[in-house]
Amino acid sequence: MDSVECTGVRPVIDNLEDRVDDSVAVDAKRILLRYGAPITVLDDVPDAKRIEFARAVSRTALPERGAFLKKLLKEEGYLKEG
Repeated sequence: MDSVECTGVRPVIDNLEDRVDDSVAVDAKRILLRYGAPITVLDDVPDAKRIEFARAVSRTALPERGAFLKKLLKEEGYLKEG
């Protein structure tokens, strides 16, 4: 059986993974904004934390999501008490 050389395939896959990561981060930011996170606060939150917070918020009952998100942001030190 002949061997097949696949040149240039990995960079395409890497680029796809980067786009998926970016897409997830953008969706996470949208979710957090929807439930009341101030945009000035989110600018200081790394993408990985945004994704973590968005996943936690999405597992919370709908009426409690805003309060839960603010609690998370305060606990992690991103949002000041007030």
